[in-house]
Amino acid sequence: MTPSKAYATFALILLAGCAALGIAPADTFNKKAVVAYAAVGAAYDLAADLNEAGKLTPEKKAEVLKGLDDVIAAIDAAVAVSATDPTQAEKRLTAALLVLNVIDAYLRSQA
Repeated sequence: MTPSKAYATFALILLAGCAALGIAPADTFNKKAVVAYAAVGAAYDLAADLNEAGKLTPEKKAEVLKGLDDVIAAIDAAVAVSATDPTQAEKRLTAALLVLNVIDAYLRSQA
């Protein structure tokens, strides 16, 4: 298993909550944000692997990287308001994760 695949697997396990392993799911906003950042890192790694394998056109690579940059900005924005408006922070984080899921699904379809 390549390091990026191991990292992606780790992030997915965290996102799934690790119930089978007896590990509690991310239950606080801060834990969810950390998991979100880790998942973005895994997506960057997957995109790099696909690029090296020639499975992403330069245009698609640019779109994916821009999308991941936008997801990080959205997570950052959620974290920034978490102390003053926790409800808004959760909504922003959820929206960022939805976009990340779309990007991740696209990348996996190219694998």
